[in-house]
Amino acid sequence: MTHTHMDDVDRTDGVPMTAQERDALQTAVERGYFDVPRRITTVELAEEVGVTDQELSKLLRRATVKLAKHGHWEEQHSDTAEQERRC
Repeated sequence: MTHTHMDDVDRTDGVPMTAQERDALQTAVERGYFDVPRRITTVELAEEVGVTDQELSKLLRRATVKLAKHGHWEEQHSDTAEQERRC
């Protein structure tokens, strides 16, 4: 397991993410990796980011989890789940 030093963490927008995670995620969004259908493959995107496809997959998963945990989604999701339980 790779440990990240806190000095390597970028807290832009309140989401603690490494520069590499942020770059991978931003490039993935810009190049249509999350579009349906995808406009770029994992291998192609990994080449653009400069990592292996396995490393890209790890970076995107970590970045996505951090967004969910530290972004507004978690708060909104919790509110929605609470409202559904009340019905």
